[in-house]
Amino acid sequence: MVSSGLTEPKLSEFGVETGYDVFAQSLEDAEERFRSVVAKVYGVNRENVLPTAGGSEAIFLVNAVLFSLTRRVVVPKPNYEPMFAVPASFGYAFEDDEAALLNTSGKCVCLTNSNNPTGRLLSDERIKQLASSLEESCFLFVDEAFREFYEPSTPKTCFSQGKRIVTSNTMSKFYGLGRLRVGWIISDYETVTILERAKRLVSGENSGFSLWLSAQILEKRSRFAERAKKVFKENRALVEEFVERTRGIEWSDPDAAPFALISYNLPIDSVTLCNEVLEQTGVLLAPGEFFGADHAFRLCFTMENSVLEKGLNKLESFIKGKAS
Repeated sequence: MVSSGLTEPKLSEFGVETGYDVFAQSLEDAEERFRSVVAKVYGVNRENVLPTAGGSEAIFLVNAVLFSLTRRVVVPKPNYEPMFAVPASFGYAFEDDEAALLNTSGKCVCLTNSNNPTGRLLSDERIKQLASSLEESCFLFVDEAFREFYEPSTPKTCFSQGKRIVTSNTMSKFYGLGRLRVGWIISDYETVTILERAKRLVSGENSGFSLWLSAQILEKRSRFAERAKKVFKENRALVEEFVERTRGIEWSDPDAAPFALISYNLPIDSVTLCNEVLEQTGVLLAPGEFFGADHAFRLCFTMENSVLEKGLNKLESFIKGKAS
């Protein structure tokens, strides 16, 4: 229950050509095709798109290049650990309190939307408000790795909600294809150009074969969206039932990601609790401490129904035993 991305699909079952020889013989510019497909999916221009080596490179590039202009970042917790760990590694001054968003003068802002680990979606109005509060040299960076779980059939990005917005996404979560190591950044032309120059020095071009596969997948997006919608709806219901029948826990009631932040009232820190759960039940959870949340853990429901049910039953027994 620790993997936040959907299980890896069999691409041939979705009509995706996977033969390397076919790719090699096509002599196609895979990056150009990928950029064009992403642009079409999200209703932006090709010049607004920059392929990256997964979502991780996007986080690195934004911090290394754009945030260096101010060296001050607001990363409200709870949040995905790299979102505050990366700026910290650069020595930037960063604030992790929600209240810091009330005064963003001279600061960049870093968010996950849907929020990781709560699975809740920020409204477009809130994104607009944050973007409009930033100064000219500051950026709003939004990792949208789970955004599409909110409305699987309607892909969206908050890039258009204001100036100086940079968004990122990945093939890892919604599509379950982390091993492709493909992600992308969407922003205005000038910002993309700056980031692309840095990327060429850091990692060069993405794998052409991975981009070729990813372009096909995005062209057949509706088939993958149906899968994601089904997994999210069915598994969320199972987790909701688990929360309702298990005393002493509450959840974040996720509406836009296949995971929830589960809080508990036991006198034990989250790392210790998750270690005990693993040792006694074999169930692997992500401690809330990794996200800046005390007495909580992130529970992902991306797996098969039967596997999820077994895990939830084991976790329920553990919590009841711990509370007795």
